[in-house]
Amino acid sequence: MRNVSFTGKDEYNYYDPSFLIESETETDNKGAQAQMTWDPGQYTVTAGADWINYEVEQDSDPNKTEYDNPSYFFLGKARYFDDRLSVSGGLRYDDYEIKVKQGEGGTNKDDNVSPKIGVSWFILNDLKIRANYAQGFRMPSVSELHTDYIDYTTGEHFTGNPDLDPEKSDNYELGLDWYHKVFDASLTYFYTDFKDKIEWAAAHAPDTVTYKNIGEATVSGFEGRFSHDLATWWNLNWKIKPYVNFTYLIDYENEETGEDLKYASNLLISYGISISDYNGFSARLNIAHTGEQNVDDWENYVWTMPEPEVVEKGKFSVANLTVEKRLVDFNSIGDLTLRGEIDNLFDRDYSYVKGYPMPGRNFALSLKYTY
Repeated sequence: MRNVSFTGKDEYNYYDPSFLIESETETDNKGAQAQMTWDPGQYTVTAGADWINYEVEQDSDPNKTEYDNPSYFFLGKARYFDDRLSVSGGLRYDDYEIKVKQGEGGTNKDDNVSPKIGVSWFILNDLKIRANYAQGFRMPSVSELHTDYIDYTTGEHFTGNPDLDPEKSDNYELGLDWYHKVFDASLTYFYTDFKDKIEWAAAHAPDTVTYKNIGEATVSGFEGRFSHDLATWWNLNWKIKPYVNFTYLIDYENEETGEDLKYASNLLISYGISISDYNGFSARLNIAHTGEQNVDDWENYVWTMPEPEVVEKGKFSVANLTVEKRLVDFNSIGDLTLRGEIDNLFDRDYSYVKGYPMPGRNFALSLKYTY
């Protein structure tokens, strides 16, 4: 039996010196998970419950909201032919409640049952083929339902849509995994059929932006990963592992309009190298590349336009460096680790949303106690 619980608090402060605007958001979050597994050998059965709850207080409307999501799940797995063939399946039930406790809005409730099933087969000792199907469900967020604020830099009024339907999806994948000594490679084809996908949209009121369900959309493509431990070439007692992970989309289409989905890049690549001495020191250099995508040009949107112009946003790459060193090993009661991070190592100018640039090079130093 396994039980886990957590609690935390996040604070976010924003200040715009041009308009002398200051805002603050506080989020209290907590949750728990309990699960029990029965494993007689050939079969494994797991049942459990999850609970996530967070309360948000902010200056903009709605001022105080609460998100509550208890869920219950059941998973089963059967293994045959000396574990070469595996069949798995499961069900998950989620109960959602989003409540506006102070400010404009009300209460939104929904629930959902999501099934999943999969099969994997080692056709060779180091080569596995697998196929999976799962249903997806995403409840609209608090901001998508009830947000209400004015961006004074553009004059736009951002408002939620309390009539949004949840996003649903059918997800299929077929893949190959290859494990050969210190090589690890994987290639997966995936296909996702969305219903009621949520996107930004201009509203009927002048200079107002809201959310809407766009109907059906499809996303398909390939995911892959590859890594190899170079330290084995020289029999070093280290790990020196270059790696690459990628997602390449071949189809990301709004089926109602026939146009490509906005804010979807056809290519995402994450690559780099990780190093460890297996004795408390580790380092990772990661470079994340985001390809071109079609986005709404909210920078140049004016209320006389029925919709913002859709423009192509350029590709960019960002490097992050992380180094950790264990300082003290307390054996059975944990250890103390020093961690240093440099985000945006080469100080690139980039943004995920047009008109909202991300921070330049920044540094962080922390102590972490693990037990």
